Amino acid sequence: MTLPVFSQVTGQLSNRGAVISIILVALGWSLLSGLLAFNGHQPSGPTLFAEQYQVQAWILPIVLLTSWQLYAGLIWQKLICQSKQISRAIWFAAAGRLLSIGYGLCWVLPDLIAFALGGFSMLGTIAPLLPIATTCVVCFLTTRFVNKHSSFSSGKVFCWVLTAWLVQAIPVLLLIR
Repeated sequence: MTLPVFSQVTGQLSNRGAVISIILVALGWSLLSGLLAFNGHQPSGPTLFAEQYQVQAWILPIVLLTSWQLYAGLIWQKLICQSKQISRAIWFAAAGRLLSIGYGLCWVLPDLIAFALGGFSMLGTIAPLLPIATTCVVCFLTTRFVNKHSSFSSGKVFCWVLTAWLVQAIPVLLLIR
């Protein structure tokens, strides 16, 4: 009887860590957005806001926390809850960390390094590669995790992971440049 209670406590602690990791990624991205706004840069292409980078710096934590809930919720509903091998709290914690790794290491960190080394012009050079790298890393890591904790085929898992990724990417791509 103590095992479920322990799982719930572990899940809650893990969720706190997932929230912190997503907030840290959002703060890094907000820092870059703030620097771009401070230096008077505007994204190329259409944007939703006149001062895109300034608005982006403020809304990034909310956008990334929302995309995490959307991503984790879709995969939970279609795959994880049916397998009953891990709790919802543990899955959401894992999904938060997987998104943090993808966004942090494949998008935010390269953006920060490129801006520090080459300025705004270098961001334009690497920008087309970052969403692709992030998608590949997050989908690969998530598919591996879900395969370990479910009995579904790898193909079905990958299809649902990619679908969840694309759905969560809509608000990110609309609001963030």
